[in-house]
Amino acid sequence: MNGLIEWWSRNTVAANLLMVGIIIGGLIGYFKLEREIDPTVRFNGLQVTVAWPGAGPKEIEEQIVSRIEESFSDLDNIDFIRSFSREGVGQVWMKALDTVDFPQFMNAAKDRIDAINSFPRDMEPPQVQQWVNRDEYLRVALHGNISERRLKRLAETLRREVAALPNISLVELFGVRNEEVSIEVSEESLRRYNLSFSEVASAIRNSSLNLSSGSVRTEAGDSQLTVRNRADSQADFASIIVRQTGDGGIIRVGDVATVVDGFEDNEILATLNGEPAVLIQVMSGETMQIVDASNAVREWIEKRSETLPAGVTLTLWTDQAEAFKGRMSTIMGSAGQGLVLVLLVLMFTLRPIVAFWVSVGIATAYAGAFVLLPAVDVSLNMISTFAFLLVLGIVVDDAI
Repeated sequence: MNGLIEWWSRNTVAANLLMVGIIIGGLIGYFKLEREIDPTVRFNGLQVTVAWPGAGPKEIEEQIVSRIEESFSDLDNIDFIRSFSREGVGQVWMKALDTVDFPQFMNAAKDRIDAINSFPRDMEPPQVQQWVNRDEYLRVALHGNISERRLKRLAETLRREVAALPNISLVELFGVRNEEVSIEVSEESLRRYNLSFSEVASAIRNSSLNLSSGSVRTEAGDSQLTVRNRADSQADFASIIVRQTGDGGIIRVGDVATVVDGFEDNEILATLNGEPAVLIQVMSGETMQIVDASNAVREWIEKRSETLPAGVTLTLWTDQAEAFKGRMSTIMGSAGQGLVLVLLVLMFTLRPIVAFWVSVGIATAYAGAFVLLPAVDVSLNMISTFAFLLVLGIVVDDAI
């Protein structure tokens, strides 16, 4: 080590060239670094979510959750399994050991779930997802005294617009209910028309669907044949034919049932200043530039507010970019003050040239860190910037 230091001290040109290269590389690395609140981390865990509308917690636990847990019983490298059941939904969380090859582990878990053939027929397909920490760093509120349906559909349009902005990849809505068409069959109407409930359900199931019917080859080319008859609104469901009588009469769903085009029964309420609201949440992604994304959303809000319907307003609710810029301001201010104080103290106690090179050494040390950080996939976030604050004092003491 002493020989290496001696060599650099005798070859000042090489040392100065290396220092200049480190500083230039540090500046390039600094501007290439991602900027985010918290780093996006993928954990060796998966979540299985299964929806069974109308089922109680006990049925969910016995017929879905317990069967999923049993399918994982012979799977190796499991750290723990936890489950949760509530009305209409069951969830299973499974954590694998940190040493396991997680993509292979997740594929094995999916194969076991797909092999279960005793699930209830009317449940929805299981959804399997890896644990990923995604934080909300920006929230925009859309609010106004308009109907829930208009507010929701406008929010969906705005969500797509925000997702298309630069440096934004994932946008979600909060405070909205899924649209739902409910069909309430009248027992009296069934008796009047001599129908059964299963006939009505079968008519809806067989008529409201989209099907591919192959293709037709012609001299002009092949034409695809599809049947698009999936009901989507109150009028579509009410017009579905249940039975045709021998004298030409037609019995439709609307004749024996009340069709309601509304929303799912979910106790959710979001308001802002007393007005119904929908929250547009911008979530962290794999790559982030939080300051640029914040600036893009602010510009979008200013322009889009001019084209909104009367009585509807866009309000910036939270913006974590302000906290990030505050942390960076603290670091830059502390670093600048530290360099100035070190320079002044050393100028009074040592030669000015020594004080100058000590200060340059501090800056070079930080520049060297910025050269390496992009290579090891480290971003500027609230954790790494806190580490910079801690190390600042150590670097200054070492330089002195």
